[in-house]
Amino acid sequence: MRSIRFLLIVSLAASAGACRGKAPAPVAPSRRAQAVQDADRLFSDDRTETDSARVVINDPGTFKLWWQRATADTPAPKPEMPTIDFTLHTVLLVAAGRRNAGDRIRVDSVGFEIQPKPGGGQQEVWFAIVRTIPDCNPFPGTAYPLEFVRIPKVGSHLEFIDRVVSCN
Repeated sequence: MRSIRFLLIVSLAASAGACRGKAPAPVAPSRRAQAVQDADRLFSDDRTETDSARVVINDPGTFKLWWQRATADTPAPKPEMPTIDFTLHTVLLVAAGRRNAGDRIRVDSVGFEIQPKPGGGQQEVWFAIVRTIPDCNPFPGTAYPLEFVRIPKVGSHLEFIDRVVSCN
């Protein structure tokens, strides 16, 4: 994620330098994404009945609430809720809702785009790419796949981009 922040700073510095006494140059859209590392995957399961959800968690109270809901049907010993420094990190929860046994959901990557603002200048728009992966030969049964991931603190808004993997 450091490389993403570096690219943002370089982009902003280049724009600021180009604007000295001149009309700002048009900003070309720029998209940067980085894969979520395994160490940042906090918990995944498919036992607890959970509706489809995409949640950005920015505080300990909200995290605790969602963690308790997500682990309610997990057999003992219950997974310990990780300690998160919310001044540095954000937690994402993605849930697929009712699915076939063996189906999974996964946050693949997180990134941002630099986009032109309608009135001039530029803005960063954060996104997370979420894949729902069906089991192509499912075992009979029902599952409720979900995943929590930790990411570096992002801007004020994050959009989820959903991708469904096919069984072709």
